[in-house]
Amino acid sequence: MKRITLTVAVIVTVMTTAFATGNGSKKERAAIIPGNDVTYKVLYQNDEPTVVRIKIKNDKGEVVRADKFKSTDGFMQRYDMSALEEGTYFVELRDKHGVVSEKVEIKELAKTSKIILAKN
Repeated sequence: MKRITLTVAVIVTVMTTAFATGNGSKKERAAIIPGNDVTYKVLYQNDEPTVVRIKIKNDKGEVVRADKFKSTDGFMQRYDMSALEEGTYFVELRDKHGVVSEKVEIKELAKTSKIILAKN
């Protein structure tokens, strides 16, 4: 319970900091945050209804995953990238205001560590 409370507190703090002014600019409406090993969280905040598309692309520009969300006031989406091969990927968030993209490196060591932790 203590760990869940701490996680929620961190997410709220990050969202509050990232979206403080709320004027729709790229840096203030979205954040792509690395988690443990090969997990990432996409946080999105916008006070008006909009459609948000999230794509994960490999270094060749090929889409390996695509999601579409109808957002009325924001959301958080967690991505576990452990099934992806080692390499460079880009998490891309697109809405009516533009695109926010973050480079993600997947390394075999992180995938191995995650598997070991899951067995314990």
